[in-house]
Amino acid sequence: MKAMIVSADKARIGNLESPLRKNDFDVEIAPTAMHAASILERSQPDVIISEGQLSDMSGCDLHEIVRGDPSLVTTGFILLAAEKPNEFEMRKHDLVMNPNSNPTDIALIAKRLVQEVLHQVHNEVRASQDRAPSIGGSLDDADLLNLVQWLAKSNSTGKLLIHMDGAYGAIYFSQGRPTHAEYNGRIGEEAVIRLFGQASHASQGHFSFEKLESDALDLQTRTIRKSLFQLLMELANLEGVSQ
Repeated sequence: MKAMIVSADKARIGNLESPLRKNDFDVEIAPTAMHAASILERSQPDVIISEGQLSDMSGCDLHEIVRGDPSLVTTGFILLAAEKPNEFEMRKHDLVMNPNSNPTDIALIAKRLVQEVLHQVHNEVRASQDRAPSIGGSLDDADLLNLVQWLAKSNSTGKLLIHMDGAYGAIYFSQGRPTHAEYNGRIGEEAVIRLFGQASHASQGHFSFEKLESDALDLQTRTIRKSLFQLLMELANLEGVSQ
């Protein structure tokens, strides 16, 4: 696997390079966005980790360059920013992480992004007509809270994808327990809370659930440590405060 760090910050590079290599990445450094753009075709990284602001352009501008190249459509892109910039158009395999996040967590998330692509390609290659289809539907017909509780009670393992008002989110389950979540630049427990909050007043939305084998999930990427019950209690407390 190949990772590209786009940064001129030597401390940042040093902190990220070691955990990335420990997670089986070959690491390439690009100090500027233009330098990164000039070597993308040769390098073909599996994941790019970029500063939010570089000396020559923003990380958002670099992201648009990457997403404009058809050969890099499956390349993961992690933008290091305290908040998701308004101009950052979240697409599949994109994520925003706080620059102060633990470097090991960033490396594990990068690895998960790459493994997700590999798993998707593997499934497409071996797809057959007798494969059970994923479940899915409109959030108007299936309340997100009830859906998550049903997946937990049925000991499901897989990935729940949610699309609401133009934003995408995902919750990963291992034998009914939520293990990882992403939504609108947030990860983990905060992403779950925000997903539930958004679903309560979203104007439209739909979902799909893809069943996965346990070994298809990178269980090292565990950003949710609270139980579903604890998360629901936290959500209830937040709703009580807001009323």
